[in-house]
Amino acid sequence: MSAKAEQREYIFKRDYKSSMRWNFPFGGTELMKLMDNCSLNYNHFLIKEVCGYLVHPSIPTNQTDLRIADVATGTGLELCLLTKLASRIWACDLASKLPETVRIDGFDISDAQYPALGFLPKNVHLYVHDGFEDYPAEFLEQYDIVNARFWLCIVNDPDAKPLL
Repeated sequence: MSAKAEQREYIFKRDYKSSMRWNFPFGGTELMKLMDNCSLNYNHFLIKEVCGYLVHPSIPTNQTDLRIADVATGTGLELCLLTKLASRIWACDLASKLPETVRIDGFDISDAQYPALGFLPKNVHLYVHDGFEDYPAEFLEQYDIVNARFWLCIVNDPDAKPLL
């Protein structure tokens, strides 16, 4: 972790396990994970229902070589649904609606909520990355669409430039 990252103050911890809201006296880690995953997935379906789409209709998604990035992926449900496997979050949700040739990359600070690789569509790839840090060169200028829902929740500073 860089010195810059260590100086930031966060309301929640910077990894999934230490920021879970549920506190059970006798462990209950799997139950806590399930409850947090359900909460994230519910938020996804609520926003999808309210907006009526995963990608704004004015953004063309009919290219077969489209590359999409999902930042702060969470459970990955949206990615999996996009690839015709309706069981994960934004990236999966989107993947179910696009050709299998479309590549969808998901990024999150922790992989603790990612589904098992066997449940991911072949065109969905998940990575661990702190969005406040620079992305490796291999990911720069590679994407046609970048999804960054709920990012406002992690901005604890009036200057959001590091997230852009």
